[in-house]
Amino acid sequence: VVQGPIENRNNFGGGGVSGDDIGGEQPQPQQQTMIVPSNSIIPTLGTPVQCHNCIKPQTHLNGKIGDVRSINRLTNECQVYFESITMEPQFVKAQYLRILFDLPASQNLDYKFYTNELIGDEQRYKLVERVGSGVFGQVVRAVDTRANNEEVAIKIIKRSGPKQNFWLQAQTEIQLLTKICEKQQDDESCLGRDNHHIVRLLNTFMHKDHQCIVFEPL
Repeated sequence: VVQGPIENRNNFGGGGVSGDDIGGEQPQPQQQTMIVPSNSIIPTLGTPVQCHNCIKPQTHLNGKIGDVRSINRLTNECQVYFESITMEPQFVKAQYLRILFDLPASQNLDYKFYTNELIGDEQRYKLVERVGSGVFGQVVRAVDTRANNEEVAIKIIKRSGPKQNFWLQAQTEIQLLTKICEKQQDDESCLGRDNHHIVRLLNTFMHKDHQCIVFEPL
């Protein structure tokens, strides 16, 4: 069901009322409700979807929830990244996907990104693919367009919900990592080397209510 201003084509031409008949004013679209079959709606990048009526060899995907990260217009297939980190991304025919308009709160806190999306200060980082996820968010492989496209890992924290302040928890992690980095810089014995084997914090920023933490790749 789609609600919104829908233009009534019956009012224009074909024996309908013309603009001249009403003082030169065109009829205004009216608020209407239109019922559209779910299989007629094509997912776009970032759309939350659920696999439905998949046939062999993808019957195991039925009922699984994920989001669309890329679309092959030639084959009409969508690359779906699933909630479960144990599931590999799959290309699924659009006809076997149902768009989820109302996600449970727990499933609607992760940032929905798409491949090659640019985020960060002046769109510095280009997102490539998700490499992990957890309680507080997900880790995405990306490249730094300001540093000769060097690879980085960006931890995208879930946006805070009514009962969970993920942003506040992320600040604790950032403060600890910042102190560790400062200590490493002060330690002349490890200049130019990684003797402590601790992942290095490179940058932090906010993106659409999500705290992002940039690390060196492991």
